[in-house]
Amino acid sequence: MIRRLLMTCAIVILGQAGMVSKANAQSIDVPFSGTVGGNCTFSDVTPGKLVVNRGTNATTLAAGYTGGVMGKVSVTCNRSSSITVSKPVQTSGPSFTPIMADGYVDSPVGRTSSTSSPLRISSIGRAIPLEVDMKVDKGSTLAPGTYGFKTTLTVTPQ
Repeated sequence: MIRRLLMTCAIVILGQAGMVSKANAQSIDVPFSGTVGGNCTFSDVTPGKLVVNRGTNATTLAAGYTGGVMGKVSVTCNRSSSITVSKPVQTSGPSFTPIMADGYVDSPVGRTSSTSSPLRISSIGRAIPLEVDMKVDKGSTLAPGTYGFKTTLTVTPQ
């Protein structure tokens, strides 16, 4: 009798083990996404040198006159971009309010000024050399002294 009871218990236990569901492996994909925005960097900045206009009445300073030196900078972008240049702002020297002030940018792909439309560049991943000029006109003779000005270049990825 005990033998029969043990045998019955064994059959019941083995039967239960067979009914237990087996583990199934499952897989799922986890998606990722990201956005790379436009990016530009300036490098290799070389300051310019201003000189006065030649003549008896020195009223204007510019880098583009004989003896002056254009400022230089390179820009590298990862997508098409546009460049603007500000009007010159005086940073040192005898102060005056110019009757005319303009900044200019020349590049292998075109030219712009602080009074014209932005310059579009599309050379992606390559450094583009820029030459920067500026011109200020006092309208009357400039006082002796050392003058400092700056223009601001802004590059905007499209």
